[in-house]
Amino acid sequence: MTALAEIIDYEAHQQKRERHKIRQAIRLEAEAIEAWFDAQPDRESDVTFAQYAAKKAEWRSKYGHHFPSLYEIDCAWPHHWISVSEQDAWQFKYSRKEIPLSVIPFPVPATQSAEQALPLTFFDECSTPTPKKWLVKGVVAKGENSSVFGAPGSLKSAMLTDIAVHTAAGKDWRGFKHKERAGVVYFAFERADQVRRRLSAYAKRDGMSGLPMAVTGQIVDMLNPSCVDIIVQTVRAAEARFGMPVGVIVIDTWSKGIAAGGGDEDKARDQNIVAANLRRIHELLDVHIAGVGHSGKDETRGERGSNARQGDVDLQIHITGDAVKTATVIKANDQPEGALTSFAGEVVNLGVDEDGDAVTAFILSMAAVAAPKATSRLSDRQVLALDALKTAIKEHGQAGAVAVDRWRDELFRIGVLDIEAKNPREPFRRLRDALARSQRIAESDGMVRIGMPTLGPSPLIGQLPG
Repeated sequence: MTALAEIIDYEAHQQKRERHKIRQAIRLEAEAIEAWFDAQPDRESDVTFAQYAAKKAEWRSKYGHHFPSLYEIDCAWPHHWISVSEQDAWQFKYSRKEIPLSVIPFPVPATQSAEQALPLTFFDECSTPTPKKWLVKGVVAKGENSSVFGAPGSLKSAMLTDIAVHTAAGKDWRGFKHKERAGVVYFAFERADQVRRRLSAYAKRDGMSGLPMAVTGQIVDMLNPSCVDIIVQTVRAAEARFGMPVGVIVIDTWSKGIAAGGGDEDKARDQNIVAANLRRIHELLDVHIAGVGHSGKDETRGERGSNARQGDVDLQIHITGDAVKTATVIKANDQPEGALTSFAGEVVNLGVDEDGDAVTAFILSMAAVAAPKATSRLSDRQVLALDALKTAIKEHGQAGAVAVDRWRDELFRIGVLDIEAKNPREPFRRLRDALARSQRIAESDGMVRIGMPTLGPSPLIGQLPG
């Protein structure tokens, strides 16, 4: 062995010993470590220790130890080392990605004791139904989560901004009745300046001022339980300024909040962690939480990412179309599914920049537009699916509709769907969503029918007074 190799081997051995000592020191905080594991999902042990060490940057003085900081930057170059502070070294070695320390999850104390019983509602107390707390009836309700998704350029963020403006103004939205005026906080994890320009466009076009709306462009790690306190405190600060409660929180875009903590929107575990954090927010705030999502390359496959997201939301809206966009409800709890509204965009001139070029914003037009007719040709499989639906309605239906499960069973029976497939529910979901988008079927309360039922409010836009 060469002298250089011996030195490298010795340094690697020393580093291993140093890391072991650090772990031992951190393990002395047994209660903190236990609280971490109680509050967090399982993570690689090295990452857990790194995160704790980053939080406890003062551990050297606390434990009375000093360890050299010799850490490998990249495993591809085992001879390439750097000496930095302990805090930065842990981040270099274990964060895996260039994530600022502000979004690294830190240990949190346990929130419940074993002796604490959960609140219960007993059978006889359920005799009086609890109505939804609508902000915009048929669209946005407090205590619920929603997802609005579509391809790039589909105006998904613009539509949510339009709903938010109408909610803050206390006005009906595109024919849907306003029920309660409420403040809005928009968490723009990307393109915050574009959101601000859109609000400026509403102020200029509609003569609005003093709306209880606020925008933040600071990204938040939605995997980190600390996001609950961050969001709640931000909302409380907005309420203090508004002088009224916030009723809507917008998260745009959803995937950026997951990626901020090194998560993956395709992983059900990461999606469910975020969903759990949102439920904690609901326990502290009486709000509707709306997220903006993306469709994948194949729009017929629905929203990009794990379907744990679809399973969690109370309302999911898919936006499609070219010049005229159509917002279609493809999942809803206790409200109709099908076409929600159609709209076009409008350019509002906000002035000129320092070079004399126009500064503009693209928002939803106030003009009433009709939904485009469904002209797409059905695939052979979709034709068979509609035939199977007609059969299921004839044999098991009532009032022209049948339970969705009955329709699915008929598709399995005639071989349109393979019941032996690895995930037979997914092909059915794609088939059902495609027929709903083309308005060939409509669903409500777990029942499906041919064609479009009446959804109640007209999908034409409600004029917004100045």
